[in-house]
Amino acid sequence: MHRANISAATWISRRSRRQRASRACAPDKPLSHHIFEGDLMTGPSFKIASVAGVLATLMIAAPVLAAEEAAPADAGAQGGEIVVTATKRSANLQDVPISISVVGGEDIADRQIRDGIGVARQVPNLVAESAMGAAMPRFRLRGIGTNDFTPTSSSAVGIYEDEVYISAGSAQSAPLYDLDRVEVLRGPQGSLWGKNTTAGAIHYVTTKPGDTLSGQGRLVYGSDDTREAELGIGGPVAERLSARVAGVYKHRDGQYRNAFTGKHAGDYDIWDLRGQLLWDIAPDASLLVKAHGGETEQDQPLQHVGLLAGGTDFDGYAERDDSHALSNNGPGYTRARRFGTDARLEIDLGGATLTDVAGYERSSSLVYSDDDANPVSQYHERYGGRSRTFTNELRLASPDGDRLGWIVGAYYLHDKTNSFGQLGLYSPVNFGVDGAAYDFDVKTRNLAGFASLSFQITPRLKLTAGGRYTWEKKSIGGVAYDYVTQTGNIFDASVPNLVYIDTENGIYVDATGAPIAPTPSSRSWKRFTWDVSADYSIADDALLFGRIARGFRSGAFNTYVASPGDLSAYDPETLTSYEVGVKTSWLDRRLTLNATAFHYDFKNMQVTVLQSVGTRTQNAASARVNGFEIEATARPVTGLALNAGYGFQSSKYTDFPDASVPFPVNRGAPLDLTGQRLERAPRNTLNLSGTYEFALQGGTVSFNTDWRYSSRYRFHVWSDATNINPAPFLAGAAERALVRDSFSQKPLWLGDARVAYRFDASGLEIAGWVKNLTDRAYRTNSFGMFFNRSISIYPGERRTYGLSAAYRF
Repeated sequence: MHRANISAATWISRRSRRQRASRACAPDKPLSHHIFEGDLMTGPSFKIASVAGVLATLMIAAPVLAAEEAAPADAGAQGGEIVVTATKRSANLQDVPISISVVGGEDIADRQIRDGIGVARQVPNLVAESAMGAAMPRFRLRGIGTNDFTPTSSSAVGIYEDEVYISAGSAQSAPLYDLDRVEVLRGPQGSLWGKNTTAGAIHYVTTKPGDTLSGQGRLVYGSDDTREAELGIGGPVAERLSARVAGVYKHRDGQYRNAFTGKHAGDYDIWDLRGQLLWDIAPDASLLVKAHGGETEQDQPLQHVGLLAGGTDFDGYAERDDSHALSNNGPGYTRARRFGTDARLEIDLGGATLTDVAGYERSSSLVYSDDDANPVSQYHERYGGRSRTFTNELRLASPDGDRLGWIVGAYYLHDKTNSFGQLGLYSPVNFGVDGAAYDFDVKTRNLAGFASLSFQITPRLKLTAGGRYTWEKKSIGGVAYDYVTQTGNIFDASVPNLVYIDTENGIYVDATGAPIAPTPSSRSWKRFTWDVSADYSIADDALLFGRIARGFRSGAFNTYVASPGDLSAYDPETLTSYEVGVKTSWLDRRLTLNATAFHYDFKNMQVTVLQSVGTRTQNAASARVNGFEIEATARPVTGLALNAGYGFQSSKYTDFPDASVPFPVNRGAPLDLTGQRLERAPRNTLNLSGTYEFALQGGTVSFNTDWRYSSRYRFHVWSDATNINPAPFLAGAAERALVRDSFSQKPLWLGDARVAYRFDASGLEIAGWVKNLTDRAYRTNSFGMFFNRSISIYPGERRTYGLSAAYRF
């Protein structure tokens, strides 16, 4: 699980040599609104990339990028070192007083981990899903996350690529390829990481240009016409100049068959490209510039559960009792596009290092969904958005290894995100509801100053404290209206019925046209977040640490507006985290064992609740989570590597008396959910993997298998509640049990296997692989279409198998 590519370690080595030479020769040297429609190489993003070569501008505002990467050159029989940058310094994973999991780039490639959702299956207490297929992955770490799928939502888990914050969910769906590693940081990261988050951060670290020519390539073919191709190559191109280019393409036919259309459902097509240029400007200065772009298209399968007699819905439709059955008369198409350019400037000043990291990201998403999941009604929906984000972080850090270490800096974010949608509705049965449409823009400005100070009190004891002061403002503008549904085209909104929100003209009315209270057009917040930690080396290979941290997730607006009153604002959530942990290595690093226990206290926790139509995020008064993680790696004999990770979490809402729930669940009244467990927070997760290698006739044979277990968890906060007053069609014991079962995933084991032969002389590797080895049927999400007396189920991926050929040099 912890292998990583050599090139990143080489890049770190170059940087270290450059810094040492600089200090030896000159210790006192002074410091002298629609996108992706054919415009990828025009406009602000292209201009920013061009300006990146101008040194003075880069130091202040241009896109400056490239993380202080590091990773093990080899995690072989002696265990190796895993170097991470969680504290904005390169440090051995075992020496960092934070709970971190690392997935190596080679493991990602070998196991064909497609995206962040696949990474989540490798990490204890981390879960992820997307009801939108390609768009808007949603992460939960230690039970903390969001169910909000609108483009304007704020994630509790910060997503970063090479230290650049990825704000939009549609940009977080990028495929994983040519990576050095992925770092998962648990707990609030409110001091050193750019955007305040409460649950933690996921940091994708790309492979950097190196001193020597290196590369890797992979071809894959498998069942369901699975086809994949990946290539990454880099090295020196001129004196003091090196480059790396990489790309990926992935295709798979649908694994499900739509009985209504006779076509496959669940296919995807993904491509992405990345280019990086590293310029050693001087012995004490470097500039790394990167550009990337890609597209993901996917058809999202959707299954049906009827809530009336015989499994029927309001239309009289019942789906056959088959875990692979579906019959939709509408599309399940999703698309996500993204483009970004970023850069990093680093200057060694002798007594400190100046680093400027900036990025410009733009992305878009579009989703079509047959929400009713049946072949009769046309309750279909389309929604999506566009996002443009610029970030810049400027920081100054003391030299690595000083007894008194410090980092100070400033951070800026400017984001404009659009959220639009249409809910068309037609049925042979007259529901008496018009189509609904909305279109809102949310602008965000975030300014922060931060500092971190560490002091080595004794050779074994170190104290660290950090803080960040953040000012953030969000503003909103847009319209929402009803329109007369046209039976020939349910998305034809040419006949408006009622405009009930128009922020520019001050219109806020209910369904009868009567005025309602307006939603403030802007909100702002000021917060101070901090962390304090202590670590003590019990022995040379044993570190004991404790950490207290406070983080916040900023407030936002509900932009899924399907009816009057849906537009609203909600407040920031605040989390105080208490952690103690130990990191140990044994038997000359053949065995590592790390464990962390934590306690979380929440105030104003943000909870997204599924409504009868649409969603709404509100603040729960308080919640708490207790738990722990244990992670171990072992190499007991030559050629055998074992990994295990276990996560436990006990969570509940300690005060949530007025939760909003779908109308039929409690007949329109709020529901007291105090004492309920958090959604998507399995009490137990277990990761197991093993690899065995042995020599055979001029090559090496390897067997690998990895498994993930999750105990039962629910998708929505109200689905297990028993203190409800349901509508008659949900009142029976069988119906209530069906709802409880449909809105949850039972205990689940998912496993993959792989066997490979590597020719030692050439480096070529041939492998056979199977994913979802036992072909387990499972679900990733459920939505209640209660007006149609049904539930729509999002099924997981079925078994696939095939062959791959890989080459590294």
